[in-house]
Amino acid sequence: IVAFFAQEMIDLANKQLGFGLRHGSLDENLVIEGLGDLSSLDQDDLIVIGDAVFAFTKQKPLCKSLEERYKHLRKTLAGKSGVLAKVEYGIGTILRPGTEITLLKRTELAKM
Repeated sequence: IVAFFAQEMIDLANKQLGFGLRHGSLDENLVIEGLGDLSSLDQDDLIVIGDAVFAFTKQKPLCKSLEERYKHLRKTLAGKSGVLAKVEYGIGTILRPGTEITLLKRTELAKM
């Protein structure tokens, strides 16, 4: 299971709450940019990064210890705290900054 977080949500928390959150501050494995708020993902939607494919499993709740470190973070990012996904394809693939990211909705794939 991989924890994804949107750079846009980190930027939101930094701006609204005056934090200096950086990659890794929120216990995420990957920070992605360009897809915005990930809360609209549905079960088994796919996140494709280069040759790796990840299937969304559920929203990632912020843990209580983060609220102790970053006051009001849970309220600011309620429902937007990232997602968990399982690796569908590409185990061992090296992901690099700048690699293209694509979101494939399962509903769209079913129509193909």
